[in-house]
Amino acid sequence: IDTAWTGFSSSQHQGWNKVPLLNWGQITRSANGRSITRFVLADQKVSPYAYALSIEDESMEPVFPKNCLVIIEPQQTPVAFDYVVVKIQESEIAIRQFMIIAQTQYLTPLNRKSGTIKELLSEDLILGVVIRTIYERRIISKDGN
Repeated sequence: IDTAWTGFSSSQHQGWNKVPLLNWGQITRSANGRSITRFVLADQKVSPYAYALSIEDESMEPVFPKNCLVIIEPQQTPVAFDYVVVKIQESEIAIRQFMIIAQTQYLTPLNRKSGTIKELLSEDLILGVVIRTIYERRIISKDGN
């Protein structure tokens, strides 16, 4: 993250945070291995580990339409009905709805084209909880534009 960032000076923007916009391939890389040049503004308190993702296609509609942004909080523990970013069995990274039925955890696809409900396995890794969806967006580059 840009260490020159000093925050917002306007009282209208107090409490807003600059969150790195990652591409899907950067999610599992260590922070040291990421080259972050784009940011989004979050109007809520987030941890220093929070990140944003852009929904690039229609595969997550109707919940997350193409071109919207989601802010992910990796420090939050999911509860039933939360949307989570999950790495499924060491391969696919996707957003799924987290469900608990009879004390068993499940991942539900966002639409029928994305598979079926599956039990959350020990090989699956939840990478964060979706805490905000931004439908109208403005991306800030590292130089502030």
